[in-house]
Amino acid sequence: MTQKTFRSFSRAAMMLLTLVMAGCSSDDSVIDTPQQPENKNNVVTLTTTVSMDGGATTRALTSGGVKTFAAGETMAVIYNNGTSTVKAVSHELQVGDITNDGKNATFTFDLETPNTSVDVTYIYPAAMAGNTGVNYSNLYWQDGTLATLASNFDLATKTAAWEGTSLPSATLENQLAILVITLKDNAETPAEITSGITNLVLSDGTNAYTVSGHDSDGHIYVAIRPTNKADISITATDGSKNYKKSLAGKTYSANNGYNVSWRMQATYNDPQGNEIQDDGVVSWLRLYGFTQADIDALGSNEAATDKLYECWLYNCDFRVDGAGGSVSVINTTPEGDYIKTATVQLTRKAPLGAINGYLYLYANTNDEPIQEEAVQFLGDNNNPDFPIAPTTGTVTQTATATIDTNVVLATTITAEIIPFIPNEPEQWEEPVEDPVDDPGEE
Repeated sequence: MTQKTFRSFSRAAMMLLTLVMAGCSSDDSVIDTPQQPENKNNVVTLTTTVSMDGGATTRALTSGGVKTFAAGETMAVIYNNGTSTVKAVSHELQVGDITNDGKNATFTFDLETPNTSVDVTYIYPAAMAGNTGVNYSNLYWQDGTLATLASNFDLATKTAAWEGTSLPSATLENQLAILVITLKDNAETPAEITSGITNLVLSDGTNAYTVSGHDSDGHIYVAIRPTNKADISITATDGSKNYKKSLAGKTYSANNGYNVSWRMQATYNDPQGNEIQDDGVVSWLRLYGFTQADIDALGSNEAATDKLYECWLYNCDFRVDGAGGSVSVINTTPEGDYIKTATVQLTRKAPLGAINGYLYLYANTNDEPIQEEAVQFLGDNNNPDFPIAPTTGTVTQTATATIDTNVVLATTITAEIIPFIPNEPEQWEEPVEDPVDDPGEE
């Protein structure tokens, strides 16, 4: 139901004012007469009743997951005042304005000389309205909580024609996609990192959304403009470690919520600010005994990759300071006229990561190995990932290989160890992101 109220002076009041002014025209008389607001006669108070889209389920969620209106909220209307396009914000919703279990609400507006020949646009919540339309830049800074998203960012709009001199009733339509984000690291057994994230930036190439936190339920909620086969980049930090992710050809449609789980790639920066990506290169260098300072000193991801390749080729002589690992044959045991076993010693500096690789034995100066054998050198705490090293200085480790071919006793045996070359980082198979009615539901 739409009501219309005009505020004006009565004819009697106008006549009385005329008489008073005529009788007090003397310069000796001063009458302080309160002035009425300018153009007060042109302001009309109108109401409209709007409803939520039946498929919308993200604003002010009830326990049943139904999108509803809430007391204290406001809606904006964009209308023409006869000369230009302007914005008006409604009075705050009162409990009595909300009906049908929160699905309908009656808003009250004060409009100045509305031009009823030009359509109006409702923008809900009013926080998303600019002076002449939707202000999408408001989405660029969010706090990651569902409550704030629902109150400030979950945009619904409707453009409609006047119903005579009354504001039109309308069903609001959701304009955004809602992402419910879970983040994991890129370890062999991924660990969830969402609750530690202090800043996340999501960009579709046109819009960039900065999110400063997460919800108490452990997810990050973000409202975004719809995308169509867009390339998406995500960066995040927990304050001490940085992460990134790239997605290709992603479509996130309006009026849909998406539960997404992304496996993030850790990144490092050198002292010059250049990014060194932890795509296996940094991890492997750490396992070989590089400290983070050593890695930073390399200066770039390309240099780190080159250094790792050098490790694969040159007997693990991989330390930046040139005083690192060496491999030597320290003992052989005979069996008759032949060498039966060879003991190889790996010398390297702590901290120690585990090395899994191949031991190659050579006879004299031959280029072809006489023996190839898989070996493992344990890291501190027998931890093959990122060890916390209790050891310091230079450490020696040994491995013994049995020689299967006949190598005479006088032969000089040399050795090298080449670690397993890691594969390209495993590309995580992302789950199908089926739209869900309510991204907050379990």
